[in-house]
Amino acid sequence: MTTELSWFHETLLLLSNHDPNLSMIDFSSRNLCDDEKIEMMTKKLLKTNSPVKMLQLTSNRIGNRSAKAIAKVIQQNKICMEEIDVGVNKLGDVGVRFIGLALPFNCRLQKLHLADNSVSDAGMKLLAEGLSDNSSVIYLDLSNNIISNAGAKAIGKLFVNNCTLKTVNMEWNHCGDSGGKYLCEGLKKNNFLEELNLNCNHIGDKGATYFGEALEKNSGLRRLYLWKNSFSDTGEKAILKGLKKNFYMKELWTNSACDYLQEITFYLALNKHGYRHLLKQDEQHVPRSLWPNILSKVGHARRFNFMGDMGTKNLDLLFYLLQAKADLFDNKSFPSIRKRHRSVGECEPSAKSRRALKNLLLSVTSSR
Repeated sequence: MTTELSWFHETLLLLSNHDPNLSMIDFSSRNLCDDEKIEMMTKKLLKTNSPVKMLQLTSNRIGNRSAKAIAKVIQQNKICMEEIDVGVNKLGDVGVRFIGLALPFNCRLQKLHLADNSVSDAGMKLLAEGLSDNSSVIYLDLSNNIISNAGAKAIGKLFVNNCTLKTVNMEWNHCGDSGGKYLCEGLKKNNFLEELNLNCNHIGDKGATYFGEALEKNSGLRRLYLWKNSFSDTGEKAILKGLKKNFYMKELWTNSACDYLQEITFYLALNKHGYRHLLKQDEQHVPRSLWPNILSKVGHARRFNFMGDMGTKNLDLLFYLLQAKADLFDNKSFPSIRKRHRSVGECEPSAKSRRALKNLLLSVTSSR
């Protein structure tokens, strides 16, 4: 304990001396559990033009009194603080309320960690109100709290009003299907959020359906995590349906063992490689005569044969075309295929041939 206290007082001394090299204060897992020490430290920060950009206070059992002192630091906008981590403490709803009230006055803080602080729906509502009037926070960690559908509703409204947040981590909460609905209502009107983590949130098939619908309309989200929820293959199918109309999602974690996992992986790979832009909803305006030229440039499609004359990087594109635009593979677009089938009296590849080719591509790309 003596060593811990000496380290604490040494940090205060550095603050008093305006040390220009003090860019981070790390009291993580110091077992402070003493609001007076936090107040002493924050007073030093407020009195000096400190260069500190990051404050680490995780795992210290500090409560709402310390949260009030930290909120004063947040409210004092002249301090260059960019990241505050008070995860794994005992702030509760009262402590989070102090932080929420301070956020509208701050335009420097970028990352806020509030994981594992017993934050419930009441606290989440107050925090969301503060974030609605904040234009600097881009990362918010709310994992491992007790936020349910009412808190999710507040976050959904936040998504509508906030155009700054890029990443929100809500894993290990209790959103459920109702909370998922509120979140998705916000996602449909928000194209700024890039990552949302909802692992372990008791989301069922109905909730998965809401996310599928949101994917159809959202063009900002790049990473969505729905791992270890309670939806079945029915929910996976609904998510896949939305993903088919989403050209921007690059990472989507769902239940690992499902019938639709391979198809989900395909569509994500297509988005990553930038292939899906060829088949946006306005594709009907592309003159049919241009498709052979487009396909030949992307994957030398004119020279394609059933043994696989394509590079592996283009297999994803072919799979998608076979599945979503199979009529492109006719005798006009692919004279080499037409010639191949003359001998058996066919003028174009049969549905059976296309199905066999799709399965081949599926097996090859899924093993990459």
